[in-house]
Amino acid sequence: MRPPPLCPRLYEHTSSHRLLCYFCYEKSRFPSHAGKRGAGGRASSRLFAASPADHAAQYITLADGADSPFARFVHQMEQDGGLRKWEGARVGVLSEPGELVVPLEQGVNRYVGTLEEGMGSLAHRMAAQLDMRQDVWVPPSGGLQRVADGWRVRMGRGGGEDELFDMVVLSHNGKCAERLTSTIPAIEVHTLLRAKFSPTLGRVREGTAKMTLCSIYSLLFEVEPGVMPDTFDAANILPTASEELQLLCNNGRKYPLADGAERSTHVWTALSSASFGTRHKHPQEALEGTPKEAEVQALMLAAVERACGLAPGALSSAVRATKVQLWGAATPLNRWDRDYCWDAEKAIGVCGDWLSSSPSRASTIEAAWTSGYLLAEHIAMHTDRSFGLDLGRDGGRFWPVAAGLAGDVPEGTPASPRGEWVEVEHGSASPKGGPKSRATNGKGVRRAAPLSSGGRELFLKNLPYAAGEESVVKFLSTAGRVGRVELVRDEQGRSRGLARVQMETSEGAKAAIEKLGGSELDGRSITVAIDRR
Repeated sequence: MRPPPLCPRLYEHTSSHRLLCYFCYEKSRFPSHAGKRGAGGRASSRLFAASPADHAAQYITLADGADSPFARFVHQMEQDGGLRKWEGARVGVLSEPGELVVPLEQGVNRYVGTLEEGMGSLAHRMAAQLDMRQDVWVPPSGGLQRVADGWRVRMGRGGGEDELFDMVVLSHNGKCAERLTSTIPAIEVHTLLRAKFSPTLGRVREGTAKMTLCSIYSLLFEVEPGVMPDTFDAANILPTASEELQLLCNNGRKYPLADGAERSTHVWTALSSASFGTRHKHPQEALEGTPKEAEVQALMLAAVERACGLAPGALSSAVRATKVQLWGAATPLNRWDRDYCWDAEKAIGVCGDWLSSSPSRASTIEAAWTSGYLLAEHIAMHTDRSFGLDLGRDGGRFWPVAAGLAGDVPEGTPASPRGEWVEVEHGSASPKGGPKSRATNGKGVRRAAPLSSGGRELFLKNLPYAAGEESVVKFLSTAGRVGRVELVRDEQGRSRGLARVQMETSEGAKAAIEKLGGSELDGRSITVAIDRR
């Protein structure tokens, strides 16, 4: 790989603040993709009932101590007015319904956002250092393409023309990142970004571990002081106290009026358990105004009543306003025990809260920031050295974590029992035991015979339905000689626009991915990827 220019053009794909700490790297203005509402992710807030309300992360603690890079960053943000200590916070753990919250250690410094912006102030101030492209949709299929001069990013809806970049960093997890990397030649990167969604980890066969994410509902509700218990400001809720909830926090206590006076109403945040989120999964973009939204609101308010020992209906009848939000790809339940990943040959990196060598900071804002910070340092100083992509039995491992959304991990949380390793089969971007495509023969009865191994097998998507084997061979011929083409057909024998191809050499397969992925055949953009069957 050629040496990077002094200030390389870097594309960052993120829905949160996770790599906004790239401002430390020469303070160059790197293009960065954010969501519709801007940077923030879990460190974001909304103005609700004239008060800042944090609907995900509630505060920050310093797991790595007062002398860590993240601690220095937090202290600088505090001096600059972007964060503030939550003085006198009464934070604890609720272990039984209706009982008093057991306080956590009170000597711990907890940091929250500004009185005007809430936790969102953290992301907003960091994003000011970047060329933030807001509400740009990069197509998950073929949106990221490896080219001779670096990377081509297809700027889809709202993004304008495609752009070329020297390197790419992904700090987005979930199915979007998995799909975005499914057609690129950086197989190890794609393997680590493969994700599954589950409220629990469960056991997996050796070599098949994956990043595991959960789904969580966030409920904001506004009440007058005195409706909710006044014995705590924030509480981690254990399953013994509620199967539906995991956290309650009073935004009114965090963000009083500018003169220090108490607000006339308090906005509380209730976060559901992962099992509740799974049972009531719904398309998160289409939740508002649906019966599911009303159902979740009623169930969560009733769960708050039970957990806090309130009479049935006491809270629901006193609520003045509510807002329900589904966090579809919420906190990771496991962590990769490397702080970041960097593929020097392909010039692509990964960072995020699920990458952490420290169990105590895993799945927190501190883990996200530290991951991005260390990756930035690595790119600046060791661009030609790969890191964190050591797979196999002797490489890195996924370890279970106890994700404390509020910032504290409740006492009594069980230690990580074991780590699970990841293996990549030669010539496949899928770990052993991963999901398999369901190709059938012309009668739709059986799976087609697998193609031989050796890094030569490709899977093509979005082919013209009229294209036959000869058209596919001609399309791929510029990359190398084609050994075999197998069109995937439905029960009536009609093409489904999919094909499995065996190139004669692994070099030809690699060239097809790099040169032809995203190119057109009869007006259709073709996806070319390693066959993950």
